[in-house]
Amino acid sequence: MNWTPIGETGSDLAVDDQTVYRLSTDHQTITRWTGHGTERTTIDTPATALTATG
Repeated sequence: MNWTPIGETGSDLAVDDQTVYRLSTDHQTITRWTGHGTERTTIDTPATALTATG
């Protein structure tokens, strides 16, 4: 199996049935993977943890 990087490491990750969310290591930014390479969109700031459902 070959893994494809989709972004940098984070302090927390959450996955739902459509995408991957990442909380930055400094807890200041939540990003959503766009589905293209390592592109991410900032969706919220700051947070202490992530949870996804669905």
